[in-house]
Amino acid sequence: MLLLNFFKKKNENNVGNSKTLPPELIRSIVLHLKNDKKSLHSCLLVSRDWCKETVDLLWKQPFHFLYTCNKINPSVFSRFKNSKQCHCSNEKRQYQATNLLMTYLLIKHDKAFVEKGIIKAKSERITFDYFEFLFVLDLHELYCAIKDWNQWNKSNSKFSKDNYSPLTFGILT
Repeated sequence: MLLLNFFKKKNENNVGNSKTLPPELIRSIVLHLKNDKKSLHSCLLVSRDWCKETVDLLWKQPFHFLYTCNKINPSVFSRFKNSKQCHCSNEKRQYQATNLLMTYLLIKHDKAFVEKGIIKAKSERITFDYFEFLFVLDLHELYCAIKDWNQWNKSNSKFSKDNYSPLTFGILT
């Protein structure tokens, strides 16, 4: 975090003359911070270069931070070996899983969603093609994300009042 503050202050002092770090160095720093959610969030906000390198890391295994933390409840999903289900905040996790899955669906199926009336209008332009970064897809984490998405969809009335109606995978087939 100290390193990020140093670069931020340096950029503030040299607004017009700021030099960027090489992507390789930014990537090394981001990799060093890969298990620190708060620092990774800060990296997203430094600059577009920092954001790209951080997004690259986060989307290599997109559901990882949703289902790993210091407050593991091993009794949940006990039928899965080595379950690391996070129970810090079910509602927050369900919302974030919904956002991840909706991002994927909107990137890959935006036109189909508009045609079938699932979303009212075209979504905002997406900053990155996040799935170019996908490297590891843990099936247990994906299963948990889909389960959380389904739970969020059932329990959160605000979701259906937004731009989205309740979604199922069958709609796209």
